[in-house]
Amino acid sequence: MTEDSEITRIKKQLELVPHPSGYGAFKEKWKGDRQVTFTSKTSHSGPRASGTSIYFLLTAPNSVYWHKHLSDEGFYWHAGGKVKIHMIDEDGKHTSYILGDVVSNTDCIAQIVVPHDTWYAAELLPQSSYSLYSAVVMPGFEFEDWIEGKREDLLKQFPQHTDLITKLTSSS
Repeated sequence: MTEDSEITRIKKQLELVPHPSGYGAFKEKWKGDRQVTFTSKTSHSGPRASGTSIYFLLTAPNSVYWHKHLSDEGFYWHAGGKVKIHMIDEDGKHTSYILGDVVSNTDCIAQIVVPHDTWYAAELLPQSSYSLYSAVVMPGFEFEDWIEGKREDLLKQFPQHTDLITKLTSSS
């Protein structure tokens, strides 16, 4: 089976549709039926589902551009190649992890949590044509909680990461 036909099969089998961000494909698999009401200060506009979970398929040559969520988000690798998850915290510290097959690759981890209010981006590594992973957001994801990283703003805030920000943001 070619990689293109494998990607097509995965999309069909998991009923993935294009992600609204413009990169990748996804399918929401779970949304908690209980609501979380915040008791400490947060930027959320109101209660959220206890959690949400999606499948996410990132295919070459796409990358997930810099953005952040108001909630914590965990990624869990399932299939395909390696994907590098970049994070920049509020102090400007950059960290990165390679999500991938831990059985075959000693440089990979199978899961990672991106803390709330942390800027992050993802890019497939050069030998990867796709990566399938799950994303679990707690408290649950709402599109209003997704904050796009604007190149100009991120460069002002984190000038020490100019190359990485330029690479993983839209030029517009």
